[in-house]
Amino acid sequence: MFSKDGWLPNNLPDPFEHLFAVVMHSSLNPDVSVIIAVYNADRFLRPCLDSVLAQTLVNLEVICVDDGSTDKSLAILEEYAARDARIQIIRQENAGAGAARNAGMGKARGDYLSFLDADDIFHPDMLRRACEQAKRTASDLCIFRTRQYSERTGRKTAASWTLKSHLLPDCQPFAPEDAAASLFQICMGWAWDKVFRTEWIRREGIAFPPLRNSEDMYFVFTALFKAERICWLDDILVTQRIDVGNSLSNSRNKAPFCFYDCLILLREALERSERWPLYAASYTDWVIEFASWNLKTLDEPARSEVRQRLRRDGMRELGIVQKIRNGEYDRKWESTVADIFGISAARNGKVCTTKDRKNGKRHWLERIYSMRYDGWMKIVRVMGFRFRLIRKKRLMADWNGISDRLAEMQNRMDALQASTEEREEKLLGRINLLEEDQKVASDHSRLIDIQLSEIGMRAEKQEREIGRQHVTISEEQERMQSEAGKFRSEINLLYKQIAYPERAREQREGWALMSYNYTGEDYYDCDCVNLGDYIQSLAARQYLPRIDTCIPRDEIAYYAGLPVNMIMNGWWWVCPGVHELSACINPLFIAYHVNNPCKLTPSMLGYLKRNEPVGCRDLSTQKILLEHGIKAYFSGCMTLTLGRSRQWAGGNGRVLCCDFDIAADTPIARCLREEWGHIYNLRDVDICTQLTTLETSQDERFQAAEQLLETYRQAALVITSRIHCALPCLGMGIPVILVISQYDHLRFDGLVDLLNRLIQHEDGRIESHICRKLGQGGSVVGIRNPEDYRTYRDLLEDKLHTAWPGSMIRFD
Repeated sequence: MFSKDGWLPNNLPDPFEHLFAVVMHSSLNPDVSVIIAVYNADRFLRPCLDSVLAQTLVNLEVICVDDGSTDKSLAILEEYAARDARIQIIRQENAGAGAARNAGMGKARGDYLSFLDADDIFHPDMLRRACEQAKRTASDLCIFRTRQYSERTGRKTAASWTLKSHLLPDCQPFAPEDAAASLFQICMGWAWDKVFRTEWIRREGIAFPPLRNSEDMYFVFTALFKAERICWLDDILVTQRIDVGNSLSNSRNKAPFCFYDCLILLREALERSERWPLYAASYTDWVIEFASWNLKTLDEPARSEVRQRLRRDGMRELGIVQKIRNGEYDRKWESTVADIFGISAARNGKVCTTKDRKNGKRHWLERIYSMRYDGWMKIVRVMGFRFRLIRKKRLMADWNGISDRLAEMQNRMDALQASTEEREEKLLGRINLLEEDQKVASDHSRLIDIQLSEIGMRAEKQEREIGRQHVTISEEQERMQSEAGKFRSEINLLYKQIAYPERAREQREGWALMSYNYTGEDYYDCDCVNLGDYIQSLAARQYLPRIDTCIPRDEIAYYAGLPVNMIMNGWWWVCPGVHELSACINPLFIAYHVNNPCKLTPSMLGYLKRNEPVGCRDLSTQKILLEHGIKAYFSGCMTLTLGRSRQWAGGNGRVLCCDFDIAADTPIARCLREEWGHIYNLRDVDICTQLTTLETSQDERFQAAEQLLETYRQAALVITSRIHCALPCLGMGIPVILVISQYDHLRFDGLVDLLNRLIQHEDGRIESHICRKLGQGGSVVGIRNPEDYRTYRDLLEDKLHTAWPGSMIRFD
């Protein structure tokens, strides 16, 4: 999920995985070792560590190398290491990021290596997806996309230029030789947007050079040309923080020649591996581009010193003399070559240097090579006319010999005609032979057709056998997933009991249910009623032994009736002046949601602290409460439990669209029609809405909510833009797809991971996560829901039954 700084996962997004990783870390070989070089990064170190510890791949080790920091970085590292056993700390005198990363690699035990700067942030699923892709393709390294967050402007932008898709080979994975012409241009020389196989890195002896900057360029490109297989992911999985004063990439002015030394080391490595001829062209283009970029980032007088050395010794020391002088580089760099090496252009193997300009040679060369096409043709026409005139005079002077030449030409024509007739006879003989060969070929063709038919029958038989085996494998996978889900649920329950041991709460006499007025200018400015609120109340009602009263949301602070127990969500505090609930209400906070953290007052926070732990509907709310010292856990929504009393029976075979127009000319609607139109009838669908009018009574609204749930249950598939339509369908087992045209992290983080979803991002890209239902032979026959929500449903029910034991209704 995102905030101002990018992805900021909460401390414990998955209780089971975190607990299991901490307990088993000492006895497991980590899947990946994350190496973080830290130097005076206390401002951004906490978000960085949080993003690593919140990875969905939990079997990892985090090696933090303190490179002689003088701020609070070491104290922060020790604080996190005391909290999580996966963190190791290495201390060293300040020697630069390269030396720090080498020290971390020496201690690494993971199957894969991942490097992260202390001011950058991982996507929560980055390590799992990158390592799985590398293992699946048996690759030595995996590359993925990045984006940038500016500390100066606060803007997040996708850095599409860091992985150039148009230069990648068509195969996945690919060998370096497949991209030899552009190997050094397909990606940036950064280590933190890639993962590397540890055993291969050590076998090849690849390490960071002891330089103050640009050291990762040598490491990455050496790994690229030495790899046997390379794979990539076309997804943004890491955020780079830019415009930071003490960033590891902002020290070039102090050591301006580091990039030059790295280029020399890279050229020597290419020559030692005997791969220089294969990659020399790509290396030359990279030298020009990289040198130009470094010159632009330097200040005077460092820029002048570097340019002087490049002009004096650059081409010779970098091994690109012949490439530059012969013009064997991308022509778009001509002006750059002139600026860096003092070479203006290359034409037919000749170059115009600075010395040539001083001697005046360049002027004459340009004059010669700039002659227009018409000028050349004029010279040709004049010379041709003179040649014809000379030939005519010679013929007139030798008129007597013309008759002899004509007779000779006639004899040659007779001989040519005789030869042509002889060739025609030979060709007719060859045609007869070809006709006989064609008959034989026809017989062979019939035999081949018979053999192909037999092969096709055998192939169909084998295909049917493979289909039966695939069905058997699919059934076994479903059984294993079911058992894994049960085990995960049991461990999650164990974690909740360990982290937040729950005892029975004090119980009041009555039981209350929340209702909604939707009136008042200060409270809610709307002209309709959202039945999603009433569906949440229906989910709570199914667990209560009885309903003594319904309390409107905007009157919940002033209720003075019978003391009651009440299941609460987090919308009550948006009402003006409501900081605490009435003393007559005994609350149990389930599916709590905060959509505007700025409105949380100390009084509200104190009230939540007295009634902790709080079950949070989304991960953003959990993080906000944890930051304020309130015990909180991810519960999901109450509507996930609707399947206990209402279960889907298969539907009527029709698709239902709730507040979504499948026929609209929008990217998401087109994507659904193209991908699923051949399985579902998306041209003739049922439609419904989650909204109703204000003129209805409370009883009529509850009845409308019941009827809406029944409408969902009649559908074969539900497509909706409403989160409180998607979650009840998920709970009742109805196949459902949630479409999101504008992603809101405060509302959706955590919840959408439980659903089939289509998300349209700001850059227009459509992100699709839909589980397919397979039939016999492995063909896709429909859509099925993910099963992870069952874990949170069981946790939620356990919470309800533990809070007020004996009073809550239990479902068999």
